[in-house]
Amino acid sequence: MSTIRTPPKGISQPKITCYTTKRKIDKYNETEEESTPNKKFQPTTQAIQKEDLRSQKEVEININGSEQRQDNMGLSEGGLSNMNAETREEIKGIKADLLTLETNINLKWGERMQEMETKCEQMGKEMKMQEEAIQKLASENEYLKLQLRKKNLLIGGIDQGADETEESLKRIIIGKLQFFGVQIDEHCVDTVYRIGKPSMGRRLVMLKLNSESKAMKILSKEKAIRVRGITIREDLTETERKNRYELRKKFRDLKSAGSTPKWTKRGFICANLMYTAINGEIKEETIRTGNIGYASNVKGEKMQE
Repeated sequence: MSTIRTPPKGISQPKITCYTTKRKIDKYNETEEESTPNKKFQPTTQAIQKEDLRSQKEVEININGSEQRQDNMGLSEGGLSNMNAETREEIKGIKADLLTLETNINLKWGERMQEMETKCEQMGKEMKMQEEAIQKLASENEYLKLQLRKKNLLIGGIDQGADETEESLKRIIIGKLQFFGVQIDEHCVDTVYRIGKPSMGRRLVMLKLNSESKAMKILSKEKAIRVRGITIREDLTETERKNRYELRKKFRDLKSAGSTPKWTKRGFICANLMYTAINGEIKEETIRTGNIGYASNVKGEKMQE
């Protein structure tokens, strides 16, 4: 069989030689014979030459295009290689910058931490100095209060009359002290009054004298006056009362253990140790044997037991 395609009208096409094949099929074999060319479609020599030139150009174009693509691929691979090298260099630079930045941050942070530690140490020293200064001021204030109160005495066991006044109370106190041999008159007394609420019953009497020496003389008679039911004691601050309490307790403990403690103005001495109290705490200080005579023999100067 043969297929013949005719070109559209108005369009000149080269003539193409077509060959027809005649197939003979018989019962026993199948043969094909090539028939003679169709004279109607036999092309001219010029058309064949044009067709050969066109085919040759297409082959050249295909070859050139393949070579061009290969060249482009080579250029792309080279550019990619160059780009990768540049990228690696940029990455190295970035890493170096990051390392430098990290180092600088660590250095600055270390310097900052050092500054903070220095400031904290300085603040700690200043706070310690302030605490010491405050403690010193508190001790001085306590000492001043104690010195001012050395002229004061607290007297208990004095009955309170219904119509009692300051003058009547002063006369009663002076009379009782004179009875026990104390040289005292109204000129020695600054003021006298009761402390505490009226509902407390027999309240204490605050006796403020004009001199510390007069108060010490009255305290020297404290034991004799106590026998008559009248108590006399110093006007101490709360801190000093606590100190005296701790010292008396320690004194009794040492005495019960067989020691022989002796009272002084500051505290008491026992076995070459000086016992004092500060803020309610007992302090021990080693003293030399020659200073034991520091203990006072004046009854009014030792702490009341």
